[in-house]
Amino acid sequence: MIPTALKELGFEYELDHIAIAVNSLEEGKKFYQAIGFGAMSTELVESQKVMTGFLKLGNAANHG
Repeated sequence: MIPTALKELGFEYELDHIAIAVNSLEEGKKFYQAIGFGAMSTELVESQKVMTGFLKLGNAANHG
């Protein structure tokens, strides 16, 4: 669902995800769960040699 204020500005899409780089997934997980995010799933992106974490917020879809 797109908030009414965004529709009035001409936005016709929904936010899919936001990426935030952290030094430690475990420390980042603690912080984001403390402010209301749900459980974290992880996925290794071998081409970039990074581990990613996905946290759910509200009715957002889970990735990973």
